[in-house]
Amino acid sequence: MPHLIRFALAALLLLAVPVLAGCSGGEKMTAEERAAAEREAQLGRLAGDWAGQLNALGSSLRIVVHVRRAPDGTLSATLDSPDQGATGIRATDVSFEDGRFVMEVGSIGGTYTGTLQPDADVLDGQWTQGGQTFALNLRRTGG
Repeated sequence: MPHLIRFALAALLLLAVPVLAGCSGGEKMTAEERAAAEREAQLGRLAGDWAGQLNALGSSLRIVVHVRRAPDGTLSATLDSPDQGATGIRATDVSFEDGRFVMEVGSIGGTYTGTLQPDADVLDGQWTQGGQTFALNLRRTGG
């Protein structure tokens, strides 16, 4: 009986090692597959609601950005400026490449560019409008 138990444990270990190593049966992800998986993970972390303070020309405005991801992977976004009573301003172009998020809001001539930080809770960026650029860091909100 002890031989049977040792055999069962050895078989279990042989099956568990590839799973614990992050692959099944010795299959390894290619660099392209790893990059695609990382991009998917980043897109998932980017989707959601973000808020920050825009300090410009002696004024401080709360800014809220809502990023949505469609099933096909495309991104859309809207912008709120609660202190100005503005909500749901649609972004005309949204992109995300190599951790860099860009949102163009054509109706107000503004662009937000931010870098998703490794903890995925902060977009470190800037807002550009009317030829001027201001720091605007956004933090993920619960909403």
